[in-house]
Amino acid sequence: MQDLQARLQREEKARKALIEAYYSLSELTSLEDIFNRILSISEELTDSEGSSLLLIEPKNKNLKFVA
Repeated sequence: MQDLQARLQREEKARKALIEAYYSLSELTSLEDIFNRILSISEELTDSEGSSLLLIEPKNKNLKFVA
């Protein structure tokens, strides 16, 4: 029963974070701000102390840290 309650709490937390992300991202205009907000939300959901976002550069296929 506790497992079910814990799972439901995690799912509710994730739903709230997605709704918050939807509204906050619609207000942001720069990619840097959007990337940072996405990372902040993912840190909250995973109880992480930090995160990074890397994108693949199309020309040379190298990874580039963007946030």
